[in-house]
Amino acid sequence: SSTRPAWLADHALAGRVVLPAAAMVEMMLSALPPGAPAVLEDVTFDRLLAPAETPVVQTMHDGGALTLAAAAEDPDAPFISVATARAGALSDAPVTSLVDARARCPRAMDVAALYARFAEAGLAYGPAFQGLRALWAGDGEAVAELGDSQAGYRLDPRVLDAAWQALAATLPEGSRDALVPKGLARLVLFGGTPRFAVLRLSAPDRAEVALLDAAGALVALCEGLALAVSRRGAVVQETAWRAVPGGTETPAWIDLRAETDAVAASWRVLEAARAAPARLAVLTTLEAGPAQAALAGLIPTLALEHPELRPVLLDLPAGATPPPIPAECPPVLTLR
Repeated sequence: SSTRPAWLADHALAGRVVLPAAAMVEMMLSALPPGAPAVLEDVTFDRLLAPAETPVVQTMHDGGALTLAAAAEDPDAPFISVATARAGALSDAPVTSLVDARARCPRAMDVAALYARFAEAGLAYGPAFQGLRALWAGDGEAVAELGDSQAGYRLDPRVLDAAWQALAATLPEGSRDALVPKGLARLVLFGGTPRFAVLRLSAPDRAEVALLDAAGALVALCEGLALAVSRRGAVVQETAWRAVPGGTETPAWIDLRAETDAVAASWRVLEAARAAPARLAVLTTLEAGPAQAALAGLIPTLALEHPELRPVLLDLPAGATPPPIPAECPPVLTLR
């Protein structure tokens, strides 16, 4: 339920208590034969699980396939898949040096400010989920000191969740977003009590996370952790990074990077669309606030309903000059 175990009430998204993905991992690990190591592969988190709505949860293990499903308390309510994985086999683990990682991450982060930033992004972590004791950042890398683990779990969900929270240190300075997990290529539990996490972005939406004990020995390894961005309580983007061809068009840009009013920004775009330009092209800075978030939804909608306008939204830092863009491209582009 939303209050059992008691720590669950300290994990809320946009004011709604939800089961953390780390708890889904623990439930699937618990369905494997006891003892370490344990391996999960192709882990997917398909949907949010709100205990107030679907408090009946079961983990099914069938021939190596694992399914976590939830249902309402009504005896006739169907079970709906929430997460899936499959049991895997152990292979050689990479060597992770805590000392070397710490040397590459010299910048100390303000943990209290980080939790305030999470709250702004819609992720309310109560005391039970404020498991970061210290955090250091480097170039696309971070090292975290984690809180205590509670006995009785194969991998305490609050500690694993805290390790994943530390990925926020890999975002650009000044970002108000948070990263949330949406899947894992592979998780290996070797055993032990985690005290530190070493995190590295392998792509803008992928990370590798190693959990180490107090002596620096490997406890667990998260490989290919797939990430989505949480902004003001909603997962607003699933990033697909790919190169686009060289630009050939220089449209008349509508620069809304400084706009703070979502309604005003939307009306400016709609008024421009009514004039039927050769190309509806809008500049934004997606991390800046609700006006830009509104544009991130409006432009793809216009692309579906009015493809003749060839709408495009370019995410570009304030003050930067937009480059020529391809004649054919997705409706939302980020220049990096």
